[in-house]
Order: sequence, then structure tokens, then C-alpha cells
Amino acid sequence: MDERLYGIGQMSALFISILVSLYFLSQTGISTNSFMTINSFPLFEKMLSLNFFMFVLLTAISIALVLVIGKKYPFKYSLIFSLSGYGIGTILGIVIFKIPAFFLLVIVGAISIPIGIRFLNEREKEVKYLKEERSGASAAGRILIIITAGFFLMLVFYGATNQEQLKNDFVPEFLKMSVGDGVTLDDYFQMQLVSTIMTSESQLVDSIYSSAEMKNLKIKNDPDAIALSKKLLDINKSLGSEETKEAALVQIKDKKIDFGQEIISQLPMISTMSTYAWIIYAISGLLTFSIIASVIVKNIAAVIYTIIMSAFPIVHTLGVKTEENKKQ
Repeated sequence: MDERLYGIGQMSALFISILVSLYFLSQTGISTNSFMTINSFPLFEKMLSLNFFMFVLLTAISIALVLVIGKKYPFKYSLIFSLSGYGIGTILGIVIFKIPAFFLLVIVGAISIPIGIRFLNEREKEVKYLKEERSGASAAGRILIIITAGFFLMLVFYGATNQEQLKNDFVPEFLKMSVGDGVTLDDYFQMQLVSTIMTSESQLVDSIYSSAEMKNLKIKNDPDAIALSKKLLDINKSLGSEETKEAALVQIKDKKIDFGQEIISQLPMISTMSTYAWIIYAISGLLTFSIIASVIVKNIAAVIYTIIMSAFPIVHTLGVKTEENKKQ
């Protein structure tokens, strides 16, 4: 069979794996905005989903297929097959699944492919043992480093063009951070305020009930004093009930107290962080992306590349003139 057909088949497999990976990415709901916030819990929840796992797996498969093409064909033909499959798959995926925020990565990925293929062949000449495993991991890592750098620049560009909005959203998003059991920081501060008010009022009632004047009136068996004493006990009991706390919490929420401004006035560091939120988010996104890429995707891609090369070890010679052909 014409070896170009093998190349087209591998190009098609790369195209399909990229397209399906972008489908699963779209299903996770992860976008650029997911990284541009102080509240990272929603992002981490999405990363723990089956859709994200499938996206990571298919991304690793795509990188492995690029390396397989790079190994099996001369450089010129490997670029044609890999860049065609990559370009068609990413552009169609981004358009069909409406994830335009990652469009800038198309160019970065296209740049990383020839570099990764070149590095694969060079690295394979250097290593003495486990050539495919080690060269595959190194080449996949090189591709991912370039893509990670592009992703970081994308976040920096997005943050730089939205600095004011990110600064204004910093404190509200900070207050939305969860402290467990679905309770946000804002809820926690409000509950603490209610608890403080209830405790203060309870102490006031206790001081009145325990006062010398109140004791003297009770000793005299004054009916009004006895009634007041009972009333104070009922009030104190009520102040410790959950119903009273919940009612007070509703009143606090209705007043719409700006806890964000209160926090800023007490913690100037938060105000400073909000000013540089755009670059903080970009660095945080870089660290998250780097860990996933270097620890998970790179190693999975290396394993898949090794398995494919072990199962199909024949190196194609498309476009290469053999000695026999030269004699003819």
C-alpha cells in the first residue's frame, strides 16, 4: 500500500483525537475565566470530572501520535501529516465547540510540533537505554513546555486587558471562597457577626439578671421582679437558639453590609493583591497548567508513544531513496 495512505491514516487519527479532546474540554466548562479568579475551587472541581480526565488522556494520545508521525516519516512529510491533522482538528474543534479563548494556542501548538519532532530524533541518538520511553517523554515535555508558555502569555494578555475588572472582582470573589460544607467566607463572616451580637446580648441579659438590684427584688417576692426575672431567662434562652440566629442572619443579609470593604480596611494586603490580581492569576494558572502537563500528560504521552512504536516498529521511508532505488 502507498505509504502516503498510512500517513493520511495517522493524520486522520491525530485529527480525530484532537477534535474529541476539545469536545471533552468544552464539556468541562473550563475557560480562560476559570483561571482568572481568586476562588479556584470551581476550577478544581471541574478538573476532577470524567470529562477533564478524557480531555487529558486524548491530549496525551494526540501528542503521542505527533511523535509517532515524526518518527516514522522524514521531517518534511512528518510536518505535513502532523500539522495538517493538528491544524484541522484544533480549528474545527474551537469553532464547533465554541471555545475561542484558546484560539491563540493554535499558533503556539503549531510551533511546538516541529521543535518536538526534531528534539525526538536528536534525543533518541543520545540515550543509551529505554530509547523510546526516554526520548518520547523528553520530546513530549518539550512540546508541552512551549504550549505552557503560550498558555501563560494568553493569561497575561487577558489579564492585562481586563485589569480594572479583575481588581474590582477580587474581593467579591474572595468572599465567595468556600470554607467547607458549602459555606462561603461571606457566609462565615456574617455568621460570626451574628454570633458576636448574640453573645453580647446574652452577656447583657446575664448581667441584668445577676445584678444586686435584681436579687433584692426577687428576695422581696415582688411580683413584677419575678415576672421580669422569668422574662430575662426566656430571652437568654431565645438568644441561644438556632431559630433566633437564623432570623438575625436574614436581617444581616437584608441590610447588605459590604463585608469586602470592611476586610480591605482591616487588611491592606488584600487591597494590594487586588491591584496585581491579573498577574497573580496568570502565575497561578501557569503553575496549575505546568503540573498537569509535566506530571500527567507528558508521561501518559510517552507511554502511549512507546506502546505504538513497539506494536508497529517499521519505520516508513516515504520520500527517501534507498540504495536499491539509486541503482535502478
